[in-house]
Amino acid sequence: MPTKQRKSLQIRLNLHQKAEILRKLDEVIHGNRLALDYNVSKAAISKIKKKRHEILEAVANTHEVATKKTLHKSEYPVLEARLYKWFLSQRQRNCAMSGPILKARAKLEFAKLHTGKQFHTSDGWLANFKKRFGIRHLKICGESLPSDKSGITPFILNFRAKMNEMEISDMQLYNANECGLFYRFLPDKTFVAANEKTAPGRKIAKDRITFMLCANADGSHKLKPLIIGKSANPCCLKGFENPLEYANSQKSWMNSEQFFRWFHHSFIKQVRKFSAENNLPPRALLLIDNCTAHKPIDKLKSDDGNIAAMLLPPNVTAVLQPMDQNPIRLVKLEYRAKLLWNIVAQENIPVENILKGHSIRDAILLLKLAWDELPRAVLIKA
Repeated sequence: MPTKQRKSLQIRLNLHQKAEILRKLDEVIHGNRLALDYNVSKAAISKIKKKRHEILEAVANTHEVATKKTLHKSEYPVLEARLYKWFLSQRQRNCAMSGPILKARAKLEFAKLHTGKQFHTSDGWLANFKKRFGIRHLKICGESLPSDKSGITPFILNFRAKMNEMEISDMQLYNANECGLFYRFLPDKTFVAANEKTAPGRKIAKDRITFMLCANADGSHKLKPLIIGKSANPCCLKGFENPLEYANSQKSWMNSEQFFRWFHHSFIKQVRKFSAENNLPPRALLLIDNCTAHKPIDKLKSDDGNIAAMLLPPNVTAVLQPMDQNPIRLVKLEYRAKLLWNIVAQENIPVENILKGHSIRDAILLLKLAWDELPRAVLIKA
């Protein structure tokens, strides 16, 4: 085969293959033979010999599967070594790891090493860090209901007619929805080290509360979330100035009594206050899904009739319910991220002990932060 044609078919070797070549050279296999076996030039074999130290060091210090072909190093190798050591210590505690947690810890480690400097933990940096150290994503050891789309168009027509009849704007259009939360439950996926075949978890903490979010269509008014627990007077709430609202039921679920009380004693009051502060007529329409806890609908109306509720059609919640389009999901994700960060920050305490001490009071504070931090743009888009 002509030299030029053979060179065009040559391949780039990865670090593992280069290390193999060095081992075979040590076994006194001739370089010409290796060039033919690996389909590279003699010059490539000579270059590998010259870079022996760098190649072997790179192979020893990387946990990547043998696909890396270059010797490019991290810009901050000391930082990443410290971060990986910390990561391993957290995995030994069976603590779930996520991207935001690794980024936050990287910033802390960078601040210790480089006082006064800034470190941007981009998604690209995180992806490269995980590659360099062989960090993978493992699941720790709901089915959606069909939508009846035939009822969507008639509902939209009725809905628009109702808005016109009440003469309300987006600022006066609200949606509320409930969601269950296992408030001591950690994420079911985690980053793991290269040598971890499985991700051992722990018994799922099934301590459950229900929370309800409510906001208007333009995101300018976020109402206080309602928390529903089992106990009428939890010990952890004694002497606590609750920034949210708390109610109780036997199974910590929403029922018609709780929803009726919330609508008349909280929703109407908060809407009227917001309307007065923004020079709006005290009118509002609340969209809610078609469940038994929200009925009878004719009781969900203010004395003057200017604040009322409207039910979504059955089986279209996934399509039409604004809070189900992202707000509730993002609040739960942010809640779990904050819970996880609290656990990670307490390095010398077993995870089980931290979770055991995580009370409804703690859950309320984390939920408030997660709700407050939800961007207005998310509510507008929903």
